[in-house]
Amino acid sequence: MTEFSDIKEEFLRGWASYNPTSAFSAGRREYAGLVPDKRKAVGEAYKEFLKIKLEELKLVNPKNLNSDEKMDYYLLENKIDADLFIINEMKSDSENPLTYTDAAFIFDYLMKAYAPLDQRMRELVVYLNQLSDYYDVAISNLDVEKIDKENASMAISMMKGMIQFFENLEDECKFFETEEEKITKETLEKLTESKGLALAAFNKYLKFIEDNLDNFKASFRLGKQRYSDMLRRIERVDIPIEKILEAGKKNLEHNYSEFIKAATQIDQNRDPMDILDKIKKDHPTAENLVKETQAMLEDIKLFLKKSKFVSVPSEVMPTVIYTPKPFREWAFAAMDSPGALEKRATESYYYVTPPNEKWTKEEQEEWLQMFNYNELIDISVHEVFPGHYLHHLHNQRSSSVMAKLFGAYHFWEGYALYVEEAMYQDGFHKDDPKYRMMQLIETLIRNVRLVCSIRFHTEENFNVEEATQLFMDKCFMGKKPSESEAKRGTYDWGYLNYALGKLMIEKLKEDYKKEKGSNYSELEFHDNLLSFGAPPIPILRKFMLENDSGEIL
Repeated sequence: MTEFSDIKEEFLRGWASYNPTSAFSAGRREYAGLVPDKRKAVGEAYKEFLKIKLEELKLVNPKNLNSDEKMDYYLLENKIDADLFIINEMKSDSENPLTYTDAAFIFDYLMKAYAPLDQRMRELVVYLNQLSDYYDVAISNLDVEKIDKENASMAISMMKGMIQFFENLEDECKFFETEEEKITKETLEKLTESKGLALAAFNKYLKFIEDNLDNFKASFRLGKQRYSDMLRRIERVDIPIEKILEAGKKNLEHNYSEFIKAATQIDQNRDPMDILDKIKKDHPTAENLVKETQAMLEDIKLFLKKSKFVSVPSEVMPTVIYTPKPFREWAFAAMDSPGALEKRATESYYYVTPPNEKWTKEEQEEWLQMFNYNELIDISVHEVFPGHYLHHLHNQRSSSVMAKLFGAYHFWEGYALYVEEAMYQDGFHKDDPKYRMMQLIETLIRNVRLVCSIRFHTEENFNVEEATQLFMDKCFMGKKPSESEAKRGTYDWGYLNYALGKLMIEKLKEDYKKEKGSNYSELEFHDNLLSFGAPPIPILRKFMLENDSGEIL
């Protein structure tokens, strides 16, 4: 019988070979310059590889493994099953044009200083030269009759954005030059040539989608069975959808009530929307945005240490900077931590996007209002301390490559949402109703996402208009951002995971407290929670609880 450690190592090598861009982003820089091979025959070979690894895995009895190996076993089993589901049931390579847009995102070559700038640009040239063949394969793979307009429309939007970015690629790359590091003339000339090839490939792919838009007749809806299978096989959530929806609605109404309560504390005679408008007017200037955000992080970290909410395993702070120009089209405020396996480009950055200098004063003011002090604090809790960045710090301490690489969507995002509420309950800005309102707005948006996601995919008549109205009614959002949130539910079938993950962590915490009794410690719970990486919560319960009832909500 093959040893478990051998199965794991063979899987990791096979996974990286078939997914070189994912391996590269994770920090395996030996995969620089490689584009995924999406030919059908290669896909079939990878599928057979996954089936064989799963068969080998089933011959291993996890009871004979130690605790760390057992967690790796379950993570590997989940990853293989999830990949097989995406290949066999979601059929992304043949039915979803969005599958092929990721290849256009080349930001790692620009923003991650894993090697000298000129070397990264030479590797980028090699990568771009392969995109003509890549998109030819994409076009041949896609089955027009099985594509839905919603995913196709999003693919069009993303490709148009990347085409616009690529038109000035040389300038975007030169943005990263310093006094010490320059791109050579020879490399720039090659970059210009390869850029032309890439743009031709992008435009060809875009034309294919646009020309066939009226022929895309499939439904974006997964249907109740496939949606249930998606949750079970990717997230390991194996409970009736009705129960998830019921829990989501209940939490939505609770948070809505808490929001109204906070607004009433400020002024019981004013409309909450008016109160929100006033809160939003209190924000940093564009010039002070970076400085004031950095100071916020220090304050939040200090609270964590004093409150003993969770351990801070490193004094290294992320650097707050304006979002690099190539990324501003896609980011408002975002944490950019190193890849899980990164050994070279180990710097962490917290991006905040300033208003465009070409906008009118009114447009710049509207943008800065999204950085109002109370919302910026909450976003920083989510993105940095004790959210994504602190999670990254704990994850880096893990000795398990499986734990570092293959976390669950619902854990990564659910944890970051969970800490927003948990920090407040632990005393963070507890007596500030303005902060409470902005913190709850972020949670309400995720609550409504859960409801819309389930209804979109399990109800034939639930539509974007109804979803838009729900965001407007429950999240106090304008029509345009509400419509954008609603449309996301038609192509991101996993965007329920923010709220779902938060609810599952809260249930785990409740059960953990009951077991520990008077010995319960908030610090110990959070440190224990983060010590496992980001596994599916249903799996994690088996490791954190002495007696897991299986009740995840």
